[in-house]
Amino acid sequence: MPPARHHGLDFLRATMMLLGVVLHIAASYVAAPADGGWPLRDPNGTALAGPIALGIHVFRMPAFFFLSGFFGALVVARRGLRAWLADRLLRIAFPMVMAWIVLFPITKLAFTYAIGRALEATGNARASTELIGTALTQPWANPSPMHLWFLLYLLALCLLAGVLSKASRIAPLGLRAFIVRAPATCLGGWREPFLLAALALAALLPMLAMPGPGIATPSSFAIQPSVLLCYGVYFFGGWILALNPHPTAALLRGARRRLALGSALLLVSIALAIAWFVLAASPTSASRPAIRLVFVLGQASQALSAWLLILGASGLAERAIRTPNRLIRTMVDSSYWVYLVHLPICVFVTGQLIPWSAPGALKLLVAIAISLVLLALGFGATMLVLPRRANPPMPG
Repeated sequence: MPPARHHGLDFLRATMMLLGVVLHIAASYVAAPADGGWPLRDPNGTALAGPIALGIHVFRMPAFFFLSGFFGALVVARRGLRAWLADRLLRIAFPMVMAWIVLFPITKLAFTYAIGRALEATGNARASTELIGTALTQPWANPSPMHLWFLLYLLALCLLAGVLSKASRIAPLGLRAFIVRAPATCLGGWREPFLLAALALAALLPMLAMPGPGIATPSSFAIQPSVLLCYGVYFFGGWILALNPHPTAALLRGARRRLALGSALLLVSIALAIAWFVLAASPTSASRPAIRLVFVLGQASQALSAWLLILGASGLAERAIRTPNRLIRTMVDSSYWVYLVHLPICVFVTGQLIPWSAPGALKLLVAIAISLVLLALGFGATMLVLPRRANPPMPG
């Protein structure tokens, strides 16, 4: 009989949410010019920030979508498809819309303030005042999903899962049984490399359509098919695993080995991503076929690394956390709220620290610490005002 609650996977899912705080602060300390993907750069950057951001980006969202699919299948088995889809609308669509309406102008203002501080540090004394004035007069101009894009894609995958669940009933029983058994029978055995190769290939194919290393972060409300396909591979991988009668037993076998291999391959994928950025910035020093080869190898290493890290971390988390823990429960309960509201706070804290002449690595650590403290205090204050059940449960 599977456990009533997967405490280890709950913890892992919350960790992926909270790593968003680290990722978005690290993006501001990358020692490179600002770009359209992340317009803020502290003049005192650090060479550590780039690899940290790249490394987290490889596995964080794939792991979250994998776990969302896993828990989604469990809820459907327990409560039914219709109840699950209704719950998705309540826990995903409603918070996404409400959070965006409130947070978009605040986040826009925070970025404007922080960018102004960065310009002031380079000699433009009135940059903050001028930029903030423009942001206040047009608070909802140039709308984008910001960090809430993942909720839009998660909702789309949930709706797709509902359609496929209905359609799967006409598939031959033998085929359905084979698909359900495949993860459990292959993981931990001689067939595991073939399963991992198939999973990595499925994730790699849509990744080859990306404009740069990794999976692109959507910047518009229009769903990008290649991004949806990438995360769909992880979502439905978790979903299929959960259909097995003993899903976590397969994860426990060989978990340490998978995590070690995934970590080593993660370093390789970071190195290849950095190499691609260097080559792409200097097109005269390398041929286009060479740049493409580095890109393909990097995407392949990221896809395989992500699967190894997801499966390895899931197994170790389930082995290590088997019983309820109040501290972990608080972390799980707060993680969705923290992720929803963290971006303007992280950007504002980063902006406040810009005049500080400390080394970039130290500023990065201090910004993370201050942001987490402020977010924890904010969550605690929210829980004092609202009933406990009003805290939106984590999606998935």
